[in-house]
Amino acid sequence: MRKTRYGRRIATARSPSGSCRTRRRDPRGIEGTWVSYGYDRVRFPAPLFFGDTVTVEYEVAERNESERKVFSRVTVTTDRGSVVAAATHILKRVDV
Repeated sequence: MRKTRYGRRIATARSPSGSCRTRRRDPRGIEGTWVSYGYDRVRFPAPLFFGDTVTVEYEVAERNESERKVFSRVTVTTDRGSVVAAATHILKRVDV
């Protein structure tokens, strides 16, 4: 393993939602079938190390009724207080 500027190996992040399709209630109380449209504005401002404990905050930031989309802020913070990942998660209602 080559030396990094951080002095140790860093971990990588992966989206837990993938391309899942679920029937659930969105945080604002709208039932329906929602699909993950993916993530936008993904940033990794600090390194995540093996052994770090992380906290994920997920907050609905905006709803676009005409496009049937919900935009949520996702922030991943370590026990050291560093934000290691931030993104906008997009969900789309696809009732058929």
